[in-house]
Amino acid sequence: MGETELLGAINVVTDTETNQEKIGEIQGGFNEIKLREHIRKHGHAGLLETLGDMIAKTLDIHHDIQRKLMEHADSINENKQ
Repeated sequence: MGETELLGAINVVTDTETNQEKIGEIQGGFNEIKLREHIRKHGHAGLLETLGDMIAKTLDIHHDIQRKLMEHADSINENKQ
């Protein structure tokens, strides 16, 4: 595998001792200097493609969860009748 360098990160808060953050809160961003350098040298297309894939995967999972919740609610309603 080739050498890699971190351009940014996405993290989720799993524990907190302050009220400034909430469990489950998403934090993240880019190292702007590295991002600028990458885009200058290699363009933005590959980055946008990867971000698009990440967004698509997030939406797919969200829709799957919603569908399963609806199916579960429907089965509960059917059992009540």
